[in-house]
Amino acid sequence: MTARPTTTRVAGWWPVAPASPHPWWPRPTPCPAPRRPGALAPDSTPASFLYATPTGLSDVTTGSNGSCGTYLCTATAGYDGPTGLGTPRGTSAFTAATTPPVNTIPPVNTIPPVNTIPTPVPPSVAVTFNRIAGVDRYDTSAQTAAKFGSASTVVLASGEVGHSVDALSAAYLAGVDHAPILLTRNGSTPPEVLAQIQASGARNIIIIGGSGVVADPQLTALQGAGYTVTRLGGPDRYATSARVIAAAGKPGGTTALLASGTVFADALGASPLSYAKGLPLAITDPNALPAATLTALQNAGITHVLIVGGAASVTQHVRDQLTAAGITVSSPFAGADRSQTSTLLAQYEIAHYGFTNAAVNVASGSTAADGADALGGAALSGTQGRPLLITNNANDPGSITTYLSTITATLTTGTLFGGVSGISKPGSTDSVAGDRES
Repeated sequence: MTARPTTTRVAGWWPVAPASPHPWWPRPTPCPAPRRPGALAPDSTPASFLYATPTGLSDVTTGSNGSCGTYLCTATAGYDGPTGLGTPRGTSAFTAATTPPVNTIPPVNTIPPVNTIPTPVPPSVAVTFNRIAGVDRYDTSAQTAAKFGSASTVVLASGEVGHSVDALSAAYLAGVDHAPILLTRNGSTPPEVLAQIQASGARNIIIIGGSGVVADPQLTALQGAGYTVTRLGGPDRYATSARVIAAAGKPGGTTALLASGTVFADALGASPLSYAKGLPLAITDPNALPAATLTALQNAGITHVLIVGGAASVTQHVRDQLTAAGITVSSPFAGADRSQTSTLLAQYEIAHYGFTNAAVNVASGSTAADGADALGGAALSGTQGRPLLITNNANDPGSITTYLSTITATLTTGTLFGGVSGISKPGSTDSVAGDRES
């Protein structure tokens, strides 16, 4: 044969029609125009790509139209240049065969879901509260002071109803002297208090308040017993507070605490921080900053004040007075009530001053208790580095229970200051977190 198909591949295109008919050339079949197949593998046969079902072709296996010596000129079994894959038998070569489906592999047995493990919740820690409670507030203060062990100095403050506010700044001075705070009557030192002073080994007694609060005969009797006695008192509670701050000397920092001088709760909640970290604790009239208080802060070199309590306890006018005097003001402890204010203090003490989150102490915020048990308890809390939480009253822990629930993972113990008349017994529905008491 002299005629042969044009089989020259040109730039990736493949001609599929014969150049001239030949008796054994497959008859031409209609086909789409040649199309670029994309990137072709070396030695591939793109003309064979035209048929959907190659088994519908009668393969031409012999013959030659030249002597080029390759599949382009010689018919062979399967695909070759002159005959392609063969002669179509009807249209079957152009129709996709029905391919039996591949055996469906059954799905892997569904693995039942792993039992859902609930997010671990810290178990309710069985917190055991120890209670320090004497037969009265004086005895309670003596038992609290006994926890200090030996001391060279003690602070003696009035335990009389209505006079505890005179000692609200006492924690700062007590902290400087590492001293416990004990309560006394107006006319004479209760025997249990005097016994504790003797047991501590102290030789120095600082009396907080004027002679109307702690009478002169008591001071004289203590001096007669061999003690060195110093009185820090003024014409009112603000002047007394100022003298207490001055007696402690200049603090190591420039930050002080400021609380209302008309109620005891906020100042007592802040007292452990004042005791432990040497922050002067000043008091103010809610509506106007007393001159004695401002002078005490300025003499102590204070440039920043942390307000304890909300706007009703320390009004905006007082804050404005401080700002006008060049003292910056922050209000991180503005609780809705005394209990919430104390919990805000606790969070701040733990976050910023290294107080423990493994133990808390609690004192009554009852007006009937007048803060008496908390005075000594604040000093002890300061030595322990524990927050002091203040209840709203004997039967209303207020925000304390909510706060305690947030530290159950770390809380292990605590101390209640005062008897059940001041803080109801744990386990009752109105107790502090319903926890146990040893």
